[in-house]
Amino acid sequence: MNKEKILEKSRNENLLGDERKKEITKKSFVTGVVFASLMFIIMITLSWFKEFDTKGIRLMMASMLIGILGYQFIKKAKYSHIISNILNLLILVSLIIALIMATLEIIK
Repeated sequence: MNKEKILEKSRNENLLGDERKKEITKKSFVTGVVFASLMFIIMITLSWFKEFDTKGIRLMMASMLIGILGYQFIKKAKYSHIISNILNLLILVSLIIALIMATLEIIK
């Protein structure tokens, strides 16, 4: 393989970004999810002591979980065990139903 073909192949492989950028993006999303989860726990805990509406917080957390679980279900469905796929799907469906119900409750 000559130099030009190797460079062209490398450019095509890195069309969507190099590995460093992909890794930074992935870690930033994971960090964001961790901080969002911590904030969710803090806000729900505070709501036990001081009464305030947590519907919006629960709605955002459910949305985040639907995105995470949905992506994992789509990407891992053919590689995972059938029991874990069924459980993942049940959790995903229940979160979607809860999200729809919470949205309708907020709209009222």
